[in-house]
Amino acid sequence: LQTPISESLEPEPYLRNNDAYHFFEQIDGLIKTGPTHTNVCDIRVALIGE
Repeated sequence: LQTPISESLEPEPYLRNNDAYHFFEQIDGLIKTGPTHTNVCDIRVALIGE
C-alpha cells in the first residue's frame, strides 16, 4: 500500500518524536484496533550473548 504524502507534510519531526499516530492520522493511514485488554508493559525481553 502506497499513499502519496503531501509536500507540506514532513515525516522527520514525527520520526524524531516517535509519533506514528499523528503522522498516519494525517494521511488517512491510521489503523485503530481498539482495546486489546492486555498490558504490553508486562513483557520483558532479554538478549544474552555468548
